[in-house]
Amino acid sequence: MYSSRGFRRGLAIGLVGAAISSVAAAQEQKTISMIYFNGSSEALEVGILMDEGIFEKNGLKPEFAQATSGPAITSALASGSVQFGPGYPALYLPALKQNRALRVAGPFAESGFYNIIAQKEIELADPGVGVNENSLENVKSMMGKTVGVTALGAQTQVFVQLLAQQGGLDYKEITFVPTGGAASALAAFKNKQVDFLVTWIPEDGLLAEQGIEYQTAVNANSGPDNSFGLINGLWLVNSDFADENPDIAHAFCKATIELRQFVQDPQNKERVLEIMQKHQGLDRKGAEIVYENWRYVYEPIEVNYVSENLWREQSRYLTGTKDEGYVPEYGNYISNDCMKLGQQAMKQ
Repeated sequence: MYSSRGFRRGLAIGLVGAAISSVAAAQEQKTISMIYFNGSSEALEVGILMDEGIFEKNGLKPEFAQATSGPAITSALASGSVQFGPGYPALYLPALKQNRALRVAGPFAESGFYNIIAQKEIELADPGVGVNENSLENVKSMMGKTVGVTALGAQTQVFVQLLAQQGGLDYKEITFVPTGGAASALAAFKNKQVDFLVTWIPEDGLLAEQGIEYQTAVNANSGPDNSFGLINGLWLVNSDFADENPDIAHAFCKATIELRQFVQDPQNKERVLEIMQKHQGLDRKGAEIVYENWRYVYEPIEVNYVSENLWREQSRYLTGTKDEGYVPEYGNYISNDCMKLGQQAMKQ
C-alpha cells in the first residue's frame, strides 16, 4: 500500500510538476499587439478569438489598442507601433506604393460592404442590391449634400467617390463630414447633422434599436452575389515583425481561419449572437439581423479568399488618384503557407 508519507511525497511531486507545466504553458503564450475599432465588424472576430480561446489555443496573448480612424490604423501598423490590425484597401494600397512595412496576415478578406442611408425626406429611387442604375441615380442626390464618413480620407469616403466616378459625377460637389465610429455616426445622422451616412456592420443592427428613421440610398453588398467586386478589409501584420517572428505570424493566420470556421458552423449560432451583443453593442434583435444578413462575411469561402485576382481587383480603389493603375506584386505581400491553410479550410 501507499504510505501517507509516500502519498504526500507523490502529491508534492505532482503539484510541482503541474506548476512547471503551468509555467511552461504561460511561457508558450506569445504577446502580440493589435489595433481595431471598438464595436466594429472586426470586433466580432476579436470577440470570438478571445472568448472562444482561439488565440490562447494558438499560443497568442493579445494586447489591444483602440483605433481612432482607418488612416491611423494603417500608420500604426506600417510604423510597427502595433503588430496586427485591419487593413482597408483604399488605405493600405497607397502605403504599399510607398514601400511601407505591411503584409497580409490571413487568407480571407471581409466581403461585407457598405450601405448608404439617407434622411427620409430626400427623394430617392429604390436602390435594390448592388451597384445598379437606381443606386447610381441616388448618388446624384448626394451632390451638394453632406455625407457622413468615418474620417476624411477614410475608405468610407473613397467608396462614395468611386460610386460618383462610376456614375460620371464629380465627387467634389459632395461635402464629406467625419462622423467617427458607430455611436457618434448614428447620433449625427439621427440629429440630422448629415443628409447621408455610409454605414457598415454592425450599424445595420443598431438602426432599429435606436429608433432611427432612414431610407437606403445604396446597398452595395459585396458578398456572394456582389456587383461591386471590392472587399472591405482584411487582417494585416507589420512585415518586419512577421519576418522576425514567422511562427507568430503563422499562428495568427491559423487563428483567423479557425474563427471563421466557428462562425460557419450553424450549431454555434447562439454563441455568435452572444458575442455580437457583447462586442458590437447590439441587442438580441439587432444581432440576429446582422447574423442573418452578413454571416457569410466571416466564413472561409471562395469569395472571401484573397486570391491573386481578388488582390489585383482592389487597385480600383486608386481610380482617380495619383496612384491609379498601381497593383502591388501578390507574392511579395502574401504568405504561401497561410494561403494554403485557407485553401484547405474552404474544402472542409
